[in-house]
Amino acid sequence: MPPRIIVADKPEQPIELRSVQIRAEIAGGFAVTETEFEFFNPNNRLLEGNLEFPLLEGQKVSGFALDFDGKWRGAVPIDKPKA
Repeated sequence: MPPRIIVADKPEQPIELRSVQIRAEIAGGFAVTETEFEFFNPNNRLLEGNLEFPLLEGQKVSGFALDFDGKWRGAVPIDKPKA
C-alpha cells in the first residue's frame, strides 16, 4: 500500500503525492532507511490530515520531521492506539 494522506474535511481536489526519495544504509545486521515524501495541496485552503504508510514486521519509525517554508521541524511518532 502506498503512503497516503487522509483528510477528515473532504477537499475539493485530492492531495497529490508529488515525489518520494528513498535513501538506505546497511550497517551490521541493520538497515536504516530515510524516506522523504513531497505532498502538494492544490486547494485554496489549509487542510489537516493524517499520513499513513505501511511498515513491515520489525520495522519502526525512529524520527519524523516536517518542512515548513524550507525549515525542518522535528516531530515525534506515537503509537497507533494513542494517535
